[in-house]
Formats: sequence, structure tokens, C-alpha cells
Amino acid sequence: MPSTIRIIAEPGRYYTSAAFTLACNVIARRTVEDRETGVKSYMLYLNDGVYGNFSSIMFDHQHPIPQVLRTKRRPDAFDYKHYSASSESLMDSGYSSAEEGSQDFAAGKPQIEYSIWGPTCDGIDCIAEKWTSAETVDVGDWLYFEDMGAYTKCSATRFNGFTDKHETVYVSSEAGASALLGF
Repeated sequence: MPSTIRIIAEPGRYYTSAAFTLACNVIARRTVEDRETGVKSYMLYLNDGVYGNFSSIMFDHQHPIPQVLRTKRRPDAFDYKHYSASSESLMDSGYSSAEEGSQDFAAGKPQIEYSIWGPTCDGIDCIAEKWTSAETVDVGDWLYFEDMGAYTKCSATRFNGFTDKHETVYVSSEAGASALLGF
């Protein structure tokens, strides 16, 4: 690149956006039925929202993509087709979301439509207006969202009495980082 070109950038977002994955618990579910068509969809309410770790939706116009981490019907989201009992090893990680996931598990299942909301009862606290999944997601189930590092936790508020303190669990997937952190 020629020395006459000057680059001005915000490297923080580049380094931090992919650094965190956010897991959220479904705390409520509401059935919505279209009276004309009889089609049902569901509103899922999570234990976090746009006034918390999803503040990037309001401040940064992000569109986090939900993925199923765990449901009561599929308690560990483990993709058993990649497990080899004879070698007791896993090919890949063995874990997958419903969207990426086990073709055997979701094959032929109809897609269920959801909208995803934060806990505040504020109409702005919408995480995803429309999301479809072959999984039946209910209270107590878990969803996760990747790329939740930039402009999330740092801009969380205590709106409507909810805390801005969230438990952080560090998981290291690289051997070098694990050794450095003493894991």
C-alpha cells in the first residue's frame, strides 16, 4: 500500500466482536394465533435484552442471530452422530445448533416461527422480530448468540430495575490461550 494512503479505523470492534458468545435463558413464552389463518407463532422472552447485553441492537444496529443451545427435548444439543464409542473421541466438537445442526434431528420437521424479546415489557426490547427453527423452544430452554463482543455489555443499563451485572463464563477453545490463562 502506498505511504500516501492514510487509514483511520476503529480496531476495537474488529478485535472484540467475535470474542464473546452470549447464552440466554427463555423465561417466558406466549402463543400468538392469527385468527384468520389459524397459524400459531410464539413470542419468546429472554433473561437479557436491548437494555442489557443486546444494547448493540439499539446503539450499533446489529442483528444477532439466535441459535438453539439446549431444549428440554434435546437437553444437551450434543450431535451424537459424530461420537465414536470405540475411540471415545469426538469428530469436530460434536455440538451444533438447530440451524447448523443434526440433519437427522430436524429432518422433515416444520419450521416454527418465533419473535424474541427481552425481559422488560418495553416494546423496544425486541431482539429478533422473526426467527424460525425446527426446534420447539419453551421456558427453561437456552439460546445463544455469537459475535456479541463489541458494544454489548459495556453499554448495558439498569432500565426498569434490571441489573447490568451478568455472569461471565470464560471458555477457551485454543490450546495456547488455555495454557496462558492457566486452564
